[in-house]
Amino acid sequence: MDDANFDGDFAIQSVRKLRAWAELPLSEPATRNGALTTVDRWFMGATDRIITETRQNMEETNFRSAIKTGFHDLQREWSWYVRRAGGTPHAQVWERFSRVQNAILTPMVPALTCELHEARGWEGNALDITYPTPLAEADPSLDESERLV
Repeated sequence: MDDANFDGDFAIQSVRKLRAWAELPLSEPATRNGALTTVDRWFMGATDRIITETRQNMEETNFRSAIKTGFHDLQREWSWYVRRAGGTPHAQVWERFSRVQNAILTPMVPALTCELHEARGWEGNALDITYPTPLAEADPSLDESERLV
């Protein structure tokens, strides 16, 4: 299916997941501190990969693909990460994830992301936040280790 074709099931699924996303950042999940574990570093790398893929989709005006990578794929990776982290994400990873997810969604659902930005107490306005950038080079060994799990 071409990127521009409308898919009703995709739209319904997106609305449900957006509602769940709107509740998640306000819930302040229990987090842990300390050194980043292997799964923490894996998720940070997965986030960086998704940032890059989503930016490329946006620049190529493949907006449906950008929603898939920037929202659905990132949410899927987050769910896997939380399971692998024993239900308690690292505080640094949670902060990075919530800010990245909000920034990626801002061009698509600005009213929602502005409300979440303000409710989280982040400085400024969500509309003024620059698009996130990867923090580090990808580590293929981390991806490979997660594939083996």
